[in-house]
This record gives sequence, structure tokens and C-alpha cells, in this order.
Amino acid sequence: MRIILNLRMFADDEGHSVTVYADGGFTAIEADETSGVVAETEVTITKTLATGYEFDEYQVIQGGPLEIENDKFEMPDNDVVILAKSKGNNVYIVTENVYMSVNDAVIRLQKNTEVQLSGTGAIIGVEIAGGGTAITGCAAAVENLVKTGVLVKI
Repeated sequence: MRIILNLRMFADDEGHSVTVYADGGFTAIEADETSGVVAETEVTITKTLATGYEFDEYQVIQGGPLEIENDKFEMPDNDVVILAKSKGNNVYIVTENVYMSVNDAVIRLQKNTEVQLSGTGAIIGVEIAGGGTAITGCAAAVENLVKTGVLVKI
């Protein structure tokens, strides 16, 4: 008597996960596919950099090796964890005097002084009326100051 056993392996039908982290130079990052991703699916990463930062590289923490080109990669047959890294000098020179009111605080930026921006666009180390040295919630105002040349990256 002969018994023939035919074994087959099948891929995990439930798919895998994609997790994307970012350092402090990003305000947002996400993958268009995050769970139940099957092998060979194209995954796209969308990222938004904070003022004063630029994209450096992706570091594959788990699930590599991966080739990520133009923020896209082909999903392998396993879970993936990626870290997006930024680079940048977040120190700016003030080119003209500025008076701003943000969240009921008045701040004054003096011409030819340096200011530092956090990854979320907050101004760090600036004296404000009422005490304190950081202003949060002013990302749009800071972005406008950068666009108009009032704050110039050094």
C-alpha cells in the first residue's frame, strides 16, 4: 500500500499590517493601506513636513528589505514598520519687526534676531507678553511669515 500526500502552502488570506512612524520634522504621515494588506499590493505613503524641514529617508524597521521609491513600495508577505526621517535647520532669522497675536498672547519678533521652530510650527524661545517662551497653535501664521520672507531659514 502506497500513500501519497500532497502538501500545499497558502499565503495568509487576512493580509498584513503597515505601520508608518515619523520623527519630529513631520506634521502628518500615513499609508493608504494599513491592515489586511496582501502581498504585491502597491502601498503609498503620504507625508506633510513641518516648516523648516525636508524629507531625508525612509528606514525600514521591520519587514524589509523594501525598495521605497517616490513614496511607494510593493507589500511583502509580512508586516511592515517604516520610520520616515527628516532633516533641516529649524533656525530662522527675522528680516523685519513683527508683532503677532496668537491664542490671546502677543509676541514680538525683532529684526535680525534668530528664532527656532518646533516640528509643529511653534515658535520656541521667544519672550511673550504674560510670560513663557513658546507659542503653540500658530503654525499657519508662521508658515505665512516663511512664505513672505519675514522668517528666512539660516
